[in-house]
Amino acid sequence: MKTSIIARNPSCHRLIIIFSGWSTSPALYAGIFPEGWDVMVVYDYGRTDEPLSIPHYYSSILVVAWSLGVAAAEEALRHEAHRVSGAFAVNGTLAPAHDLYGIPSRIYHDTEAALNERNLRRFRHRLSSSRDPYTFPEESPAAISEAEATDPQLLIARLRTELRHLAPHTLPLSADECSLPWRKAYIGSSDLIFPALNQRRAWEAHPARPQICEWQCGHYIPLDLIISDILPDHTRIRSHFEASHPTYDENATAQTRIAARLAALSQKYIPNDTSAWHMLEIGPGTGSLTRELARRISPAKATFVDLCPLPRFNIASQELYLTTDAEQWMTHEPDAKYDLIASASTIQWFVDPRAFFANAARMLRPGGMLLCSTFVEGNLHELDALRPAPILYRTVRELREMAMAAFDDILIEEEQIPLDFNSPREALMHLKLTGVAGTAKSHIRHLLTSLPPRPRLTYHALYVRAIKN
Repeated sequence: MKTSIIARNPSCHRLIIIFSGWSTSPALYAGIFPEGWDVMVVYDYGRTDEPLSIPHYYSSILVVAWSLGVAAAEEALRHEAHRVSGAFAVNGTLAPAHDLYGIPSRIYHDTEAALNERNLRRFRHRLSSSRDPYTFPEESPAAISEAEATDPQLLIARLRTELRHLAPHTLPLSADECSLPWRKAYIGSSDLIFPALNQRRAWEAHPARPQICEWQCGHYIPLDLIISDILPDHTRIRSHFEASHPTYDENATAQTRIAARLAALSQKYIPNDTSAWHMLEIGPGTGSLTRELARRISPAKATFVDLCPLPRFNIASQELYLTTDAEQWMTHEPDAKYDLIASASTIQWFVDPRAFFANAARMLRPGGMLLCSTFVEGNLHELDALRPAPILYRTVRELREMAMAAFDDILIEEEQIPLDFNSPREALMHLKLTGVAGTAKSHIRHLLTSLPPRPRLTYHALYVRAIKN
């Protein structure tokens, strides 16, 4: 197994690991350069039983695995799986040679037995067809080493070894057997390598039950599109919330209620004198939680971090306002700096909530408090069947485990807040005026005709109060 770093950002603590498709080299993925992330490509799967070592300084790790890279990732990262916040499969399964869950066994083993230069070219030709929206660049360098480029038989021998090594892999039968946290499986509806039906069966049988997202394409999907789909689109999020600022407070009924309940959870943990406190708020927006906290505390310093420019809140004698990606910013903040870290209805946008909790615990002084609310699985579930792919929220169990891994003294509560509307248009205006759903304009007409005459939208909120011992 070999690795190649194809993108490196200065002082970066976040890593995307790409497990390449069979017979492809890092050159195929060279254009992938997401802001704020390093990118590593893994290839040559002849020895995935040798654990992949990931540098210790990466606090957030995502895995994107294509084709046979899915099974290779599961094995290679078995001992590092606890560090991976999310794994995403692209046209592949954990049982590569299987009549029901992978490539039909006879086709798989015949490919290995008859592999030569001509058959390899035929295989690559099947990665996409003229009818598919994405065309595999067959001219892209496939040789892994100079020696293999000089002697193609070395490449053929290595690729045969990879097929033999990966063939015995099977699906996990229980959660205890699962390694990576597979969160989403992308399936090409016209895949000529891994049949789409077999992929769907495999992921529906997987104990983690990842979200299945079917695309109208073949086996080849440019992985930069997958990564763009996985990572939050900060430009889009920023534009929606900036547009909703003037109308947010008037329409954000659920969010205002959440902010009030979250602040109330802090009451008995706030000392009489907070005049020396340094407070940090992540994603304050228009200040719903900020105003609630100002009734209870008078900090000396307050730092506010948001994707959008903020108004001045004037709750502390010294205030710092930062317009940036808070998730990335937190990785560079020093230890034991804050007495209170607060965030309402924000971290559902984060790629790695586990890193958020770990960073919050690190940044708090002893006795400091984290107050946090977020939305969880089932949030706005009435829209799930009406959207191309439901928003991928974390479960209550996942978030509880993440928070408990960082804090000992912790309270977690959940709440469902139903809102009833007089018409589909009124419900969609609520989403628009609060910037919540970020619904694409192309889907608005579909939602208008698909919602019931008097729709209900249900917010599913999770509250966390944690004290650093």
